[in-house]
Amino acid sequence: IGAGQASELPQWRKSGATRIVLVEPNPMLAQQLRHKAAGDATLTIVEAAVTPSSANTQLYEYNLPEANSLRPATGLKSLFPGLKTTATHSVATLPPTQLLADYGPAQGERAQLVLQTPGEEGAILNELIETGQLNQFQQLQLHANPEPYYQGSIAAKDILQQLAEAGY
Repeated sequence: IGAGQASELPQWRKSGATRIVLVEPNPMLAQQLRHKAAGDATLTIVEAAVTPSSANTQLYEYNLPEANSLRPATGLKSLFPGLKTTATHSVATLPPTQLLADYGPAQGERAQLVLQTPGEEGAILNELIETGQLNQFQQLQLHANPEPYYQGSIAAKDILQQLAEAGY
């Protein structure tokens, strides 16, 4: 979730994955991913932002592309004083539960969840924990900020605490 340019795609292909679902809300990047996926039956591209909140429908693009988020940058601006919003897009959204209902792993299928969703990772994981759907994944690769750099986001240590309390 948050595929970006899918720079990890060669590794995932080498891992023997029989199915890879790339989720990306940025329309331009999603189009590039569809081009990369052409003719590859193992790849599915979903152009949507994953969020439990139906209010988060704006994608904020920054002059630091890795910082793009559904949430306005707050604390991140103290880290990168030159950070500027370059564009905002209305994007289609999917709740995590719906994403997994539509594209999640089949019963018994080994699966890895990769979250590269600046500012949104805590909310996504919280919903997956509460619904028991995080159990569908044998591996979790989480990209999280040490501090809450986005409006309403959660620090990495608090996300790790949530995961520990849920038995992960």
